[in-house]
Amino acid sequence: MILNTYNEEKNIVRCLSCIRRQNYPQNKIEIILVDDYSQDRTVALSKPYDIIVVNSGYKNRERSKSIGIRHAKGEILLMMDADVFLISDNYINRCVELLSKYPTAVATQSIRWYYHKNDYIVNRYCNLFGISDPTMLFLGKRGSLMSTETDWPYKNTILHKGTDYYMVNFTLKDLPTVGAIGYMVRKKELMKTTWEPYFFHLDTAYELVEMGYNRFIMTKLEVEHLYVHSLCEYFQKQTRNLSLFLKLKKRRKYTYKMPVLQLIGVILLMITLVYPLYQSVKGYMKKPDLAWFLHPFFCFALPMMYVIIIAKEKIRKKI
Repeated sequence: MILNTYNEEKNIVRCLSCIRRQNYPQNKIEIILVDDYSQDRTVALSKPYDIIVVNSGYKNRERSKSIGIRHAKGEILLMMDADVFLISDNYINRCVELLSKYPTAVATQSIRWYYHKNDYIVNRYCNLFGISDPTMLFLGKRGSLMSTETDWPYKNTILHKGTDYYMVNFTLKDLPTVGAIGYMVRKKELMKTTWEPYFFHLDTAYELVEMGYNRFIMTKLEVEHLYVHSLCEYFQKQTRNLSLFLKLKKRRKYTYKMPVLQLIGVILLMITLVYPLYQSVKGYMKKPDLAWFLHPFFCFALPMMYVIIIAKEKIRKKI
């Protein structure tokens, strides 16, 4: 397991406890903690959990994950963040079991985000919709289910439907955002991608599919993602994600390209608010929570924010 950290003392104990509670043989679980010289007790709190500490110092989680991959000895890698918690004690065992059952599958990922009604409202929004950015919902790129959904939305990708998983076959055109939450991948195949010096999960998944490793197992086992604690933190993370994408754009492989008219339609659908409000009401009727109604706000605010960030980046390059 590869876990990148920076000042995660509030999450690290729970994250590692979930790993050490797994019913998979613990002597087969190697935990590589790649720490970016945390200023809090992250490393100290982690040591009782039998970990291997590797220092990063790059102030970049994608670099940290790449460093972790370089040090990993196992045949299968579980990519984790400290704010991700495995709800089921059978998560690792089941994912390994499925990869053993289907040798042509290259990776597994959870498609269920655990919903907790007492969580922060912004985080409840993410878990209800199964997204961190609503843009992925409108682009048809989301890799998780809404909490009100019971079936995998991309029917054309399904090869086999099990009791707790879907075996799917992706193409470059229909590849959703996979490679992050509870992502388990075969190391041998991953090493053929451009995982170094930055491990961009979307890009490595893209490269795997490009090379013909296009079968993935999407498991229904829930994973909790404590993505944000506040509205401010939410926008900070979205800004960081887009800024990093623009900064390292030449290295990136995963694409969101679509016909211009279709893209304009997507933007209008988001910012005119009618359809996002309909989605909020529909979700609320099935699972009452006011967090649904953050959706129209985010659907309007994020495209506006992205336009400003992209414009600033273009001006900066010209200057």
